[in-house]
Amino acid sequence: MPNSNNINTPLTLISFGRSGTSLISSVLDQHREVEFVGETAQTIFFAWMAAEQSSGVVRMNADRNQVFDRNAFSARAVQGLFSHLFPSQKRFWLHKPIGIPQAIWHYAGDDFPAWYWNVLHQSFPGSRMFTILRNPVDVAVSARLYWGFDSEEIVQQLAQMAELIIHPYASVSFAVNYHDFASEPAVQVPKLCEQLGIDYQPQMLDAFKVRHVEHRQSAAVIETAVREILAVENLETYLERIAVMWRTFGPEPDSFLQTSKYLRAR
Repeated sequence: MPNSNNINTPLTLISFGRSGTSLISSVLDQHREVEFVGETAQTIFFAWMAAEQSSGVVRMNADRNQVFDRNAFSARAVQGLFSHLFPSQKRFWLHKPIGIPQAIWHYAGDDFPAWYWNVLHQSFPGSRMFTILRNPVDVAVSARLYWGFDSEEIVQQLAQMAELIIHPYASVSFAVNYHDFASEPAVQVPKLCEQLGIDYQPQMLDAFKVRHVEHRQSAAVIETAVREILAVENLETYLERIAVMWRTFGPEPDSFLQTSKYLRAR
């Protein structure tokens, strides 16, 4: 995890929950030189927001003669918190600020995506950011089963997350295809290491021996969740917004409805 040599340069996995981030995190956590912090969206954005809202209330500069830089002050708050909470001397550290951060409900500005990316860029300016692509119908059904959130809210946030990832200010450099990653680990794990600039270590494949955060509901419960997702108003529009993200990182995706594991199993 963070130290003075790597606080600026985490491996940052940005995605929506239930999309396969646990598998990727487990694979990278098997690397001897990678420390995994966990899900950090709330830690980052609420720490930044707290620093922003301290303007004019606390002393901002050690040198009172310096011109105050709000971004630099807030970035120091985030980095200081990470360095204090997660000290480590490993060469690399990984975190996953997945999902739309809850700070959005407290954000008072008029351009949340710009603020979101400014926070990440200022806090971790040398970060290597990547995402994961998994059939959004499967992600939505899994989220409904696992979290119990409102179906329309899940699909809306999936589309919003997709648009954040390809926003003009975004720095997500590549995407891992979950389906390929899970089915061809011996091929895909070394490829991921190469993209992240770390050496491949064979024990990373041990992560595939563990079953990751699966739900265990009955077939009837799963069928109900599927029906609820399919009943979301304007579902096709949301799926098209997500397909734009897929096209950004690769070829035209197949129909999400036709390739969903839940729909094929019906």
